[in-house]
Amino acid sequence: MIKDCGCEWVILGHPERRTIFSESDDLIHQKVTHALDAGMKVVACVVETQKDKQTGCTEETLFAQLKALAAAITDWSRVVLAFEALWASGTGVLATPAEVQEVLAKLRQWLRQNVSNTVANTTRIIYAGSVSSTNCQELATLKDLDGFLVGSAALKPDIVHIINARTTHVSRLASYFNSLRTDDRSA
Repeated sequence: MIKDCGCEWVILGHPERRTIFSESDDLIHQKVTHALDAGMKVVACVVETQKDKQTGCTEETLFAQLKALAAAITDWSRVVLAFEALWASGTGVLATPAEVQEVLAKLRQWLRQNVSNTVANTTRIIYAGSVSSTNCQELATLKDLDGFLVGSAALKPDIVHIINARTTHVSRLASYFNSLRTDDRSA
């Protein structure tokens, strides 16, 4: 049905599916296999919960998720990994750039040790976890970050700042949105 709608990408393993619907690593493995077999491209999420962070189980949890994903993936060029610090999503508590980079580096290292150097070097890894116009530029400088998976911020004009986080100029679209704000305030 997704392909019939003209979509090329599907997000699998999203935190809400893992937590609310209790989707297991095995079920996500099956979904990723099916999606790739059907010719789809996959954004495969790996998730750190508050409990993982508090109990020091982040690596164990993420590596188990990666192991299940890696067993399903035959063509890594059709996969983007999305790391989400669930404890930072919509909570008002932000992961520091250092915390995000530490996890991203560990994900790349796991890929290097368990899949290949090529996959570790070429797989895009993106971050989700309350990305906003206020933290995107600092996060965008992280060595192992290739982009963002944006949630509610995508519904706000500030999305332009996130899109342009790695550029040194503000686009005409951002200027346009800012002018709308100025017009609204003066009205």
